[in-house]
Parts: sequence; structure tokens; C-alpha cells
Amino acid sequence: MQTPALHTLSQGVELLLKYPHIERGSSPDSVRNTFSHDLRKLWTTPESNELKRALHRTAITCWNKAKSSGRWPMQDFDGDPGTSLERAIEQLAHLHSKSSDFALRYILRHPEVAPKPRFVVDTFRSVARRMVDDENYLKL
Repeated sequence: MQTPALHTLSQGVELLLKYPHIERGSSPDSVRNTFSHDLRKLWTTPESNELKRALHRTAITCWNKAKSSGRWPMQDFDGDPGTSLERAIEQLAHLHSKSSDFALRYILRHPEVAPKPRFVVDTFRSVARRMVDDENYLKL
């Protein structure tokens, strides 16, 4: 498991998922108290729906780009990018929480299943970059 990369990734995912709440007027303290570091809870809120739609659209693009690049010949690209994104978020949420004894905070060998960081990084980075470049991208 690539613990340092996944730990940093989970923190970035958490911050991006908190953005719609703060953009819609919730205070940082309110968001912190309501969600703490719970990626599952953040991912499933109605406030995250537009962000999730953007991430799902982008996941398809990232998936197809990776598939056609030839850089990952052993990777199985037969699945659905959206399903893979959802599974990756679920895995990150688990690894980022008490249910895994906070597996990503410590560099230990864990018997945990982890997502492939590159796909999640590419997907979230692309959406975050568009959000920075175009303040109306998500229309929150």
C-alpha cells in the first residue's frame, strides 16, 4: 500500500468535498463539526452532488486516456470508470477512518485494500484545476 501518497490524496479529497459546503455558506467550524474527516459522509451529502457529477464525467476522460496511453498494459480497463471512482472513494474513506484504525496515518503494513492513486489523483486534480480556472464550473 502506498501509504504516504494515499494519505495525502485522502486529505485533498476531504478538502475538495468540504468546498461545496463552505461555498454554500456553511462556516468552516460547522463543516468541521458536522463531518470531521468522514469522507463517506461528505461524499453522500446533497451538497456534493454537482461535484460528484463533475468527478464522474472526468473519471471517464481520465480512464479512457489511461487506457489508450498503453502505459498500463496489465491494468484491467473493462470496468466502468464511475464504479471504479465510487469504489476508490469507499476504499479511501475506510482507510482514512477509525474503521481501519487510521491505516493511512502510519507507515505500517496493513492488510487493507487500497485504490490505485493515479486514477483518483488524475480525476480529482482535473476537476480541482477547472474549479480554480472557472469559478462558475460547478455552478454551486
